[in-house]
Amino acid sequence: MEETLKFETLAGGALAEQFDEEMKKVLENINDPNTDPLAKRIITVKVSLKPDEDRNMAKIDASCKSSLAPYKSIGTMAALGTVNGELVAQEFSRYAMQGQRTVEEVEEENESNRNVKPVNFKNAQSK
Repeated sequence: MEETLKFETLAGGALAEQFDEEMKKVLENINDPNTDPLAKRIITVKVSLKPDEDRNMAKIDASCKSSLAPYKSIGTMAALGTVNGELVAQEFSRYAMQGQRTVEEVEEENESNRNVKPVNFKNAQSK
């Protein structure tokens, strides 16, 4: 027996390949803006050896898996009511209700209207 087992060569390098794939998943998850940037990501490498009765052979099972950060919770609001006696819910969001505007959009419109001079109808001459 020349050499002891090495991570890089175990199962013809398959375990190292699995590790590389899980690392890619972890890095993609870290880069995803929909996940918590401070959450831990974990890569677990599990190697089990089950020797035979004579202790001169062992069955090896190896695996690699990652635990990723979950997606952040997404909040929204729903308007609740009844239509023709049926309970209904409609998302209350500028993306869901046609014509709905955000406070920022209304404020911008009001700001642009401040420069418009009012018309004094008392002093207006009829033609």
